[in-house]
Amino acid sequence: MRADRFAVDDSVDVNAAALDAARTLAAAIGNSGIFRRFEAAQEAFQADKTAQKRLRAYQTRQEALRVSAMWGWRGTRRAARVGA
Repeated sequence: MRADRFAVDDSVDVNAAALDAARTLAAAIGNSGIFRRFEAAQEAFQADKTAQKRLRAYQTRQEALRVSAMWGWRGTRRAARVGA
């Protein structure tokens, strides 16, 4: 491998090139169908208070189970009391 292969070209503004590449990538992602569907799903979730409540309940229960596993508790009854 030649050492000059990794030489820096001072005539190129690396920061400007990186910003340009980032803008191009952001535009490509923003215009993709998958991203648009993701944004629509996110907006629908934000508007659905029931779904948000269910997610919070799930996360609370998940945290209680994580704590119970950390403490070595075998059953879920005690874990449920921790999260209550």
